[in-house]
Amino acid sequence: HDISPLFMAGFGGGGGGAKAKKGKKTSSSLKPKAQWDRYYDLKKYTIVPVAVRVEGSGDEEWLEVGRIKSEEDAFTEIAIARQKALIAEHSRRLYPLKVLAKDRVEWAYYKTNDNDDDENDGEWIALSKDAGKGELPDGIDKKIGFEGKADPKTGFYCHYNAGRLVDRSDEAMVKAKQ
Repeated sequence: HDISPLFMAGFGGGGGGAKAKKGKKTSSSLKPKAQWDRYYDLKKYTIVPVAVRVEGSGDEEWLEVGRIKSEEDAFTEIAIARQKALIAEHSRRLYPLKVLAKDRVEWAYYKTNDNDDDENDGEWIALSKDAGKGELPDGIDKKIGFEGKADPKTGFYCHYNAGRLVDRSDEAMVKAKQ
């Protein structure tokens, strides 16, 4: 009795499958919830807005995606470099028609001018290609955090105060005034 190979294909077979590449060290992937929690644990440090734009699109507009914080405000570029995947994934959720899954993006952070108290007086600084490469401080993943901008359409990162949709930092400011 002959069994056709067609009937043996599919689930559970011992097929070759993809083999893991040896010798290549992969960086640990950061989990959104953990980075979000760390963002809030870094309460006393500066909020730094982060954005993306699609490479080669001809559009120079930076699309703000969220905010990062780092311990002692010392690891801004490393924080973005280590969390690139989270930031890019969140940008695709926030801007599904502007940032497609196949698009290559570049990252930036907003730096305010030191000579002014106006936080809108600053510029987007593109992340350098070398950021996050080389020797990193011990435990760096616990010294950085990311919070994505709220997306009311999907509910990702949404916060409510008195039944109204608010930005988490706005909610904190309201509580501070009380």
